[in-house]
Amino acid sequence: MIFPDFSPIDLSTQKLILKTQQITPPTVSDLVFNNLFGWKDFFHYQMTSCKDFLVVYYLSPNQMIVLPPLLLKNSVSDAEWSENFRKLYQDLGRECAKQNLELIFRYFPDIYIKRLPKEKWIIQEERDFFDYIHERNSLETLPGREFSQKRNLIKQFIRNYPYRYERMENRHIQTVLAFLKKWKPMQSHPKMISFSRYCMACRLVENVSTLSIEGGLLFVDETLVALSLASLIPDFQYEDGKTYPTAVIHVENALTEFKGSYQMINQLFCSHLPKEYKRVNREEDIGLAGLRHAKLSYNPISLLRKHLVKR
Repeated sequence: MIFPDFSPIDLSTQKLILKTQQITPPTVSDLVFNNLFGWKDFFHYQMTSCKDFLVVYYLSPNQMIVLPPLLLKNSVSDAEWSENFRKLYQDLGRECAKQNLELIFRYFPDIYIKRLPKEKWIIQEERDFFDYIHERNSLETLPGREFSQKRNLIKQFIRNYPYRYERMENRHIQTVLAFLKKWKPMQSHPKMISFSRYCMACRLVENVSTLSIEGGLLFVDETLVALSLASLIPDFQYEDGKTYPTAVIHVENALTEFKGSYQMINQLFCSHLPKEYKRVNREEDIGLAGLRHAKLSYNPISLLRKHLVKR
């Protein structure tokens, strides 16, 4: 089921989305183009322009899910944004009514929430999808007692393994795909999130040059033991309205039989980022207890809150 004038997210839409994000910087990791492209077969993202916004959406059973819309023009006041959003909501609402769909907006950060038209909205925090925001220097230096265990694991890794770090290039693609295959779930359930996460990682690797993916590889002898993939966003906007160059990490995998490999790739990757990238977004924990514990253990400076919005 496709709405009129919408087109699928693919490589041909990259230029338009990136150009739009020069006007309206991304505010959540979900809006980073490499995420939209990487997850396109799971969510089947569509996009169009409507009421001065670039709109990205996907369909779930009986619902149209719309991501935070990106403005297509500069210098818009909060009042103008609110009025444009009201018109956008009305237009999308009419389309949804024709197809008997509920209209829902997701991943709205606080900076969008405060701009909503002065009407009655149902606003629900989605804790499982909060982005974890870190100071790059903290992930690189691991200062203080709270990071002592991670520093010890890194020291053990350095002591036990002859390692080297390499920035990912085209020549590494087949090696990395073979590495990712170790996490490949059964294909009998292709709609499962774990299988789709594997497909997302492979798609980013296969298009590493076209997508401008920043990748870090950790080798022990000739064995690839850890991988990190990120998008470098020159202007990522935060709730205070300011923008900061931010590395958004999409993939971090390591072989746990090499003790300390996760801690090592995290530190090495952050230490090799361009110097202007002072912040790191480690994305969400999707409600997994173990993943939440691991992400919190790196002491984020903030959690970027996201909300579900509907009428």
